[in-house]
Amino acid sequence: MKNIILVLCVLCFFSCVEKKRQPAKEEASSPTFTLPAVPSQLTTTATQAAYLAGNYWQNFNFKDTSQVRKTAFLDKVFTDYLGVLMQVPFSTARKSVELMMDKAETDSLMYDCFISLSDKYLYDPNSPLRNEQLYTVVLERIIASDKVSELVQIRYLYRYDLAMKNRPGETATDFRYTLNSGRQKMMHTIQASYLLLFFNNPDCGDCKTVKQQMKSSAVITDLQQKGTLKILSLYPDKDLAVWHQHYPDAPVQWINAYDKDAVIETKALYDLKAIPTLYLLDKEKRVVLKDARFEEIEKWLLENRQ
Repeated sequence: MKNIILVLCVLCFFSCVEKKRQPAKEEASSPTFTLPAVPSQLTTTATQAAYLAGNYWQNFNFKDTSQVRKTAFLDKVFTDYLGVLMQVPFSTARKSVELMMDKAETDSLMYDCFISLSDKYLYDPNSPLRNEQLYTVVLERIIASDKVSELVQIRYLYRYDLAMKNRPGETATDFRYTLNSGRQKMMHTIQASYLLLFFNNPDCGDCKTVKQQMKSSAVITDLQQKGTLKILSLYPDKDLAVWHQHYPDAPVQWINAYDKDAVIETKALYDLKAIPTLYLLDKEKRVVLKDARFEEIEKWLLENRQ
């Protein structure tokens, strides 16, 4: 109940603030969005969230393409929607996203707008709301749609193929890595209860930040000392000058290596939409967390360490 009330309050507050700030002329032309009324018999947070997920877009006019230009308005409506989806099972969220995309497909301009919103919040690696599961549902709808060009479909089909690779619960794709000595090994031969794949460029700012977080993490240090966790720091690019330059900076406990022929990137073995990219694997090399933030991995290891 509290979560649903919070969503309602935030929407109300946003609306009131905007009314105070905007001149009367702009206020009249500003779009409005009203959440559907939740039936009074739904008294639990779970049932209320499920109802909102299934009916969220009930009062949204998908034929009013003037809303497409109201970026801040649509961003707010869309991110609040994602907040609701985070409170329901994936099966419920899937149906909701499918319904949303079907409604948006009534107009090509509106459909493009909702594709862009999905790209921005569900796919962009810098989005705190990034969610590959939900984005995959969007991709399925785009691929099957006649509202987008063949070229657009090809681009999103490529993203869909990457999303289908190395999914949580599946065995991670094996690959060959090369050590500083020139010796080559296969990733699957690394023996550990958990293996953290750290695809990175040692010269990039975000990579340095994540690297420092990993070095400073108490749970990472503890599991490494116990031999429970191993870290494979892999440089996936072809220009090895940077890697050799920064090789001495890598922690000695890590397996510091590179992809000699850049096979991972050229053959798209892993989805490296941004660097750094982190995957957590279990003893059998099954994916536990895919393309996860370090905070997510650290939290999972804290809750599941052996």
